[in-house]
Amino acid sequence: ASVYSIDWRDIQIGLFQSAPPFFSYTDNASRAKSKGIELSLASRPVDGLSVSLWTAWNDSQLTENLPANANNPGRDGDRLPYSARFSAAFSLEQAFPVGAWTGFLGGSANYVGRREGEFSAPRQNYPSYTKVDVRAGVRSDAWNASFFVNNLTDRRSLLSGGAGIFPFSFSYIQPRTAGISVSRGF
Repeated sequence: ASVYSIDWRDIQIGLFQSAPPFFSYTDNASRAKSKGIELSLASRPVDGLSVSLWTAWNDSQLTENLPANANNPGRDGDRLPYSARFSAAFSLEQAFPVGAWTGFLGGSANYVGRREGEFSAPRQNYPSYTKVDVRAGVRSDAWNASFFVNNLTDRRSLLSGGAGIFPFSFSYIQPRTAGISVSRGF
């Protein structure tokens, strides 16, 4: 577990010129604070089973208006860009013998809460999302071979872009991706 409280002066924030000519820049932007709690747990309740859980609550916001020359509407009390109040992750993996190798089946789910984009007029809202990944494979001391499916539910969650930046440009979470990975450690 960890508890944190951070006070920033002259925090560096990406800002955007929202009228022609459009451009982005980084500026020292007044004062901000971030406070929160993070909890994590890792357990091996039975032979071969690994379970982990992580969660965080975060409150990050400006504590002073952005400078008047910033051309952006950031005000005291506005949330910092891309900061979710709540996020969490859960993962489990079961290992089992497969001859001289160790087989495994596992998966994870990651939740990211609602966020707001860069300081602009208006600010883009990014809804919460959950991403689920699964994997199966075998490993030895040196080799690891696995089949994986990332973003199993094919959720097209919005990560960045939109209002105030380039209204026609968005970045989304990578779509469902299946693959095979083979690696050797030295």
